[in-house]
Amino acid sequence: MNNHIVYLIMSIIFFFLLFVFPGLILSKGQPSEPNNLIGFRTKRSSLSKESWIYANTLAGKLILIYRIFCWLINIIIFIFMIILTLSGEIIKYLFYGQAGLFVLLYIIIYFKVQNNLNKVFDLNGNRRLQ
Repeated sequence: MNNHIVYLIMSIIFFFLLFVFPGLILSKGQPSEPNNLIGFRTKRSSLSKESWIYANTLAGKLILIYRIFCWLINIIIFIFMIILTLSGEIIKYLFYGQAGLFVLLYIIIYFKVQNNLNKVFDLNGNRRLQ
């Protein structure tokens, strides 16, 4: 099978598993109570039901926003691969780079959600008065 097709298939699967599926779950149907299985699970988000819903909704929205960015990157890489007819070795490194970008975006999402939780909720999980 052509390396370009393999890259496209792997990218779509990877992209769906890391951004589309979690983004939809967290933004639309996150669990209403903190749990150990699904959701944006941090000490801060688990302090109260309200902080849990806030954190999961925000994380889901950020994931869906970053999904668009990653999809554009994926299309640009794929077009770049077709134009330059890159070798399998270079394609492999492009895929690794893209995977690293996805991980970096999840780290950014983590810090953005934690920062917002700190601004909106106190240390007991109660919403701050504004």
